[in-house]
Amino acid sequence: MASLFARRALLAGMAVLVGGCAVQSQVAFDPAQHRDIRTVALVNIPKPPAPTIRNHASPAALLGGGLAAGAVAASSASENQDPLVRLLAAQKFDFSKEMEQAITERLRKMGYKVVRVEFPRDNPYALLKDYDKVQAAGADAILDATNGVFFGYSNVNLMDTKYRPHLHFYLRLVDAKTKNVLYGDEMQYGYLNPLMTGAKLTAPDKFYYASVEDVLADPKRTVEGLRTGIRDIADHMAQGLSGTDAGTKR
Repeated sequence: MASLFARRALLAGMAVLVGGCAVQSQVAFDPAQHRDIRTVALVNIPKPPAPTIRNHASPAALLGGGLAAGAVAASSASENQDPLVRLLAAQKFDFSKEMEQAITERLRKMGYKVVRVEFPRDNPYALLKDYDKVQAAGADAILDATNGVFFGYSNVNLMDTKYRPHLHFYLRLVDAKTKNVLYGDEMQYGYLNPLMTGAKLTAPDKFYYASVEDVLADPKRTVEGLRTGIRDIADHMAQGLSGTDAGTKR
């Protein structure tokens, strides 16, 4: 009975996860057909609004609710008081800045010139809907990227209670003139949703924790788990743009 209950809870949780953000279709990039792309305009990547630790094995999660609530946020009067938010701030971790830097470095190594452009985003969890107003600064293509609703550390369910990094990243490259999608990707790092069709990037075992307290007890390692995810996501993007995408990393 407990096993059946856990499976039902898992399915309910996955339904919430899938429904919480738009599914990004995968579009393979063909380098041979786009040799004319020399300069890429990178749209500013938003900071995740609510980093937190999520306990999908909690009683609230088992009842189909509470999935969007941090496991340690119940005693917090506001989002900014979440212990993980304080931990990231103390470690001077800036997701948007470090993600932009990682992407820029990979693109430059591939021979692209990268220019950063600012554009307001109505939904920080989703890719832009319209690129006509994005000032591409003379670039050949526009690169849009953002993290999904969940960011931080999560466990899975009663059968898998260890906390691991949780990044859910969307990326899209469009032609600056035609606005046609040249490359689309969706990646999960650490927390892996089996219903997602995009790339699943596993996190090293050293970034798995038995409890919320353990996540918070080792700030440097906890942040390194997220930084490793940033590097793996940027590497996967580079593989996709070079035409050597190996698919799911296990």
